[in-house]
Amino acid sequence: MFVIFALKDDSNKGSFSASGAWFPLALFFLIFGIGACFGYETGYAINLARDFGPRLMSYAVGYGHEVWSAGNYYFWVGRV
Repeated sequence: MFVIFALKDDSNKGSFSASGAWFPLALFFLIFGIGACFGYETGYAINLARDFGPRLMSYAVGYGHEVWSAGNYYFWVGRV
């Protein structure tokens, strides 16, 4: 949120001001960067509403604690 607020702030005139036509591109790189950094470990779980609900329901119907470690490389290496 802080990065988005900083990008949209018109009074923020740093070395790169993205508060105009550059905002969509800067927002794309922000979301892409978050996904590239955390996507492998968390299954690209940026939107909590689309990630937590299905995991909670899967856990409730009996899939066990494995639903909380989806995408965790070290968990799956031991099972292969």
